[in-house]
Amino acid sequence: MKLRIHSSGEDQDDKMVSFMLVAETDTHKSTLKFYGYHDDFKDFASELEHFPFQEKGPIVYETGDWKKSAYGLLLKVELVDKAGHIKFTVQTRDATNNESALFAGDVEAMSVTELGRKLQNADFRHKSEIVWQP
Repeated sequence: MKLRIHSSGEDQDDKMVSFMLVAETDTHKSTLKFYGYHDDFKDFASELEHFPFQEKGPIVYETGDWKKSAYGLLLKVELVDKAGHIKFTVQTRDATNNESALFAGDVEAMSVTELGRKLQNADFRHKSEIVWQP
């Protein structure tokens, strides 16, 4: 799986950022455009940097109301078992095009930490992109 999050920069009037997320495997690809604020990923990123060393449930980033919004995005990292297996899930929904996608797979703890660092260091106020491939 490969994940890219692109920002076109912060709008000076309303401070909103236009994001584009691309999740892909060798055979499938999903693109989702959505709006948020430059720091929307910060809490999620902070939790990822300390995963799996904090005892708690899955770490989730979610935007959009799955039943009411034009789009929805779910990023989830969870410890699957006591042996330390980690599952990463990306789910997208674009109601305007009647499209949805689900990607899930096993990842290493170091890779989760790397994603956390990339999101933490990204300055989405400006045009930027992060690429993560566990």
